[in-house]
Amino acid sequence: MKIRTLILNTFKEAVRGKIFLIILGFSIVLLVGSKVLVPLSLGEERRIIMNIGLGSISMFGILLAILIGSQLVYNELERKTIYFVLSKPVKRQTFIFGKFLGLLLTLLVVILILSCWFYFVLFWLTRLHPSVLLVAIFFSFLEIMIITGFSIFFSTFTSPTLSSIFTLFFFIIGRLAPDIQLLASKIKEPVSHFLLQIVYYIIPNLSNFNIRGKVVYAEPVGLNHILYSVSYALIYTIILLVLSCEIFRRKDL
Repeated sequence: MKIRTLILNTFKEAVRGKIFLIILGFSIVLLVGSKVLVPLSLGEERRIIMNIGLGSISMFGILLAILIGSQLVYNELERKTIYFVLSKPVKRQTFIFGKFLGLLLTLLVVILILSCWFYFVLFWLTRLHPSVLLVAIFFSFLEIMIITGFSIFFSTFTSPTLSSIFTLFFFIIGRLAPDIQLLASKIKEPVSHFLLQIVYYIIPNLSNFNIRGKVVYAEPVGLNHILYSVSYALIYTIILLVLSCEIFRRKDL
């Protein structure tokens, strides 16, 4: 009951926020804007609209995770509401998990809304509605879940600005993980090679979740890859949440 209340309060707070409305509005505009590119697509209307739609859903979900997540804990401290919450029989770990799940619920609703709109635009312009796109959207949600974990993690000990910057940094470097591994394989100097390997295994390998190219070009996505990606996202997110809980537990309030 306690964690459900935290989840619902976080969801309501995020939905009422201006950031949510602004980004949701821009997302819809961007998806509709794909109609403008159809005359310039030279017979590739379907693939262009798919790329724009899937990319929009992913990027705006990431932006929401960063911008809202970085403020969740900070706002509670600024408004002093956290003292009221923790004065109840609510553990600090429960508070962190409630905030995370509430934000994740918000992002799930955003993705569902954008996905429905995306399918409407795609059918409107091409008369197609391939169900395989749902796999790419699901993978985007897994990536967003990890980024949400980072956002909550940094929000437990930094300001919203720094939390946003750090989370964005890990998102960018996570997308570059294969390049880091390639660079490490080409460097012969032992210390540099070792350090790059350490960095590669610590940062989130977000390339696991970028299957838009495969989906758009009708390439199969294996069951092993799906199971691995789901497990990877869950384990990485749980680690981030455990660290967040430990930091917040030690925080002097």
